[in-house]
Order: sequence, then C-alpha cells, then structure tokens
Amino acid sequence: MVRWQIASGARVTLLGATLTTAAIMVALAYARLTALIVVLILLLGVTLEAPGPVTQALVADLVPRRRSRSRVRRTVLGEQPRDSRQR
Repeated sequence: MVRWQIASGARVTLLGATLTTAAIMVALAYARLTALIVVLILLLGVTLEAPGPVTQALVADLVPRRRSRSRVRRTVLGEQPRDSRQR
C-alpha cells in the first residue's frame, strides 16, 4: 500500500508540474508588463525543476539494489569496468 501511495504522489507531482509549466508558458505568451514577465520566468524556473527529484526517485526504484552502483556508474557516467581498463 505504501509503494502505491508513493507512486501516486509522484504522478501527482509530475502532472501538476507539467500542467503548471504549460500554463505559465501560455501566460508568458500574452504578458506585456516587464514585472509580470520576470515573475512568470521565476515561476517557470521553479516548475521546470520540480519534477527532478521525483524522476530520479522513480529511476532509482527501477534499478536493482545489488548492482545499482556499479551498473549505473558505468551506464550513466561512462566508466569502464575495472578489469577491462588498460594499465
């Protein structure tokens, strides 16, 4: 039950951030006042970064725990396995 609640909270966060980002971009298209544009740009920056931790947590849930570090480091960071490195 707890895992479902976490996933449901992640979905709400992702959906909310995406819809808010879209609404702010539409508002930016019609904004004419400089102060309003500045405020909307600041809000856009916040909403663009809001789903970051959620997506990282969802990806971390997909990686098996016993090999998470070595495989993720090789895949994401491009590190070579220790035995195939040239000396």
